[in-house]
Amino acid sequence: MVDLGKFALSSEKSELGVWAEYELGLYFRIARVGSPAYERRMMEVQRGNRKRLTRGSANDPIALRPFIAQVCSELVMRDWGTNANGQTDINGNVIEGAQPLEIDGKIIEWSPEAAFNILNDQRFVDIYLWTLQVGQTLDIYREDEIEDAGNG
Repeated sequence: MVDLGKFALSSEKSELGVWAEYELGLYFRIARVGSPAYERRMMEVQRGNRKRLTRGSANDPIALRPFIAQVCSELVMRDWGTNANGQTDINGNVIEGAQPLEIDGKIIEWSPEAAFNILNDQRFVDIYLWTLQVGQTLDIYREDEIEDAGNG
């Protein structure tokens, strides 16, 4: 018998995010893609840009990127390395000494606008894709870690 409770998602982790390492000690706090808040906001953005989206771009990932980046900057990418020190990552390890985010020698503090600029910048397409991937990894948003959901 499988205990369905082992698959329950934590609303706190889903909405506030969990810390995940991108590379080289750069951490981002990523909330769940597909949360109710995400879905509501995505519908609002799509409704507000209906004319632009119905001109054949509704299925074009390049055309959709600014809209997805907008929603992700507001609700998915919740913070980055500047405030990660002392927090725990998705494996429960304490993050020690995370460095501030810096672009071209300039320290960038987290804000939805700064997150949008990064997520929508072609130079950082890998961070954009990684953010979406992490945000869709349901295991990290579960209330409890699943050790064995099989017989037991």
